[in-house]
Amino acid sequence: MNKEKKDTNSTIDLCLASNIIEVGVDIDRLSVMAIVGQPKMTAQYIQVSGRVGRRWWERPGLIFTLYSNTKSRDKSHFEHFREYHQKLYAQVEPTSVTPFSDSCLDRGLHAVVVGFLRQALSEEIARVPDWKEIETHLNKIVAFYNRLIERAKLVDLEQVGELQNRFKDILKKFETGNYTAWKVDHKVNGYMYSAGTTIPHALKVNAEPMINSMRNVDSECRGVISQIYRSNNDGNDSTKSSWEALFS
Repeated sequence: MNKEKKDTNSTIDLCLASNIIEVGVDIDRLSVMAIVGQPKMTAQYIQVSGRVGRRWWERPGLIFTLYSNTKSRDKSHFEHFREYHQKLYAQVEPTSVTPFSDSCLDRGLHAVVVGFLRQALSEEIARVPDWKEIETHLNKIVAFYNRLIERAKLVDLEQVGELQNRFKDILKKFETGNYTAWKVDHKVNGYMYSAGTTIPHALKVNAEPMINSMRNVDSECRGVISQIYRSNNDGNDSTKSSWEALFS
């Protein structure tokens, strides 16, 4: 008994996406795009619209921008459409910080290290930041550290020393912190809490604020209460662990 074969082509004809499509999407068969509203930044607009027509010699790309009549910004872009696109790259906003600047290291380095420790080492470390277990994987951590340093040398050579010191400080804190959990809690000694959240001071003295996204490290300006009674020796621990020689 013969069965009629139906079309088994599984190609998706339509794909809905957020602005996350601006990076990492290199599918050369995409040809038509509709952008709903003007993106916040020109750089984002260029990146998003560059996802289609990547094989222009076979199938050119076509982009429709759908502006909202109720949004003054969209209306202005519509009124100056030709002018805006004739000098598109002149509208690209310069970046305010480099990937290895002090402010980026302050907000992002802890999250990068924690992500590596929890994802690339062992299930035990993924559950609990136990230093004895972390120390058994120093060879992998050193390899990861060296990759960061090589990247920093390409981006900002002057910040290499700062990156080295901060990376070792993070490991030192794991060694001396006696952490029993990753997340701060009243019942455990946790290493981290979500950046921007308000928690009791006693819980965050030994913990680090952790950002939830690597896409944006900017933050509003906040006042910080200075720990004026902090010990003179705090942050100037002269004792060195045996593993520190590996990170040079």
